[in-house]
Amino acid sequence: MGDIDWDRLEAAKRRQKADKTVINYTDEGLLNRLQEVAEDLDETPTCHQMKQYPYTASPATYKSHFGSWNNAIKECGLDPNKPGITVDEHRKEQLLAKIQRLHKEIDRDGAPTAREMDRWSRTDNSFPCQSTVRNVFGSWREGVLKAGFSPHSQGQGPKKTARKEGIDYIPIGGGWYKQREKAIERDGGVCVDCGRSRDEHRRMHHGVDLHVHHLVPREWFYYQDSMTIDEHGNQLANLLTICCDHHKKWEQRQVDPEEIGLNLPSDF
Repeated sequence: MGDIDWDRLEAAKRRQKADKTVINYTDEGLLNRLQEVAEDLDETPTCHQMKQYPYTASPATYKSHFGSWNNAIKECGLDPNKPGITVDEHRKEQLLAKIQRLHKEIDRDGAPTAREMDRWSRTDNSFPCQSTVRNVFGSWREGVLKAGFSPHSQGQGPKKTARKEGIDYIPIGGGWYKQREKAIERDGGVCVDCGRSRDEHRRMHHGVDLHVHHLVPREWFYYQDSMTIDEHGNQLANLLTICCDHHKKWEQRQVDPEEIGLNLPSDF
């Protein structure tokens, strides 16, 4: 699998921003483009896959025009990929074939992991993200079993590292709750944005405690081969106490790990 050509991707985004006429925002134009992407993938696109295509309207635009992503999918005559619904056997066979193909691509012994599927889907739009497999089969583990592989036990991935591999979520990391309390104590027990205390927050939000935000998302550490969420992602320097009202604003901020003084591996 080759690395993402970020320069090419950014150039495509700049061209798209400079020339909005390349996207046809009529209902017909949006559906035509959705159909083109489906034909290119040879399957119903997910929102995640649609976002990877330049010169393509965002899933939010489809939701605005058609009421929901699945409504747009249905308008194209495609089968919706909706969590919790029964999907036909053809769809399941397609996903199992993708898992088997991933095993060939990674070229090693043992079952593919959910982490590997997500990494592959980021650079090859023909692969689904692991959440699609989970939605269809109930879990990544079940999908891997159906594809003919023996899943890795949690915490025992192909390299037997401490990172939890072969699972279908981004783990919070060991010792999280202790680190969470340390962050709140360091920040004086208040939201650093508005000064709301824990007691005030619980009264206003039906008993919910203040949030502790990761400045650099856990996902970033999870996909770095030389890092773990426990040791690197949950450093106090990466944690910030905020209220739930301001959490969304902080989620939208992009933070450079080196700028906030994180202790990173020497080879990073």
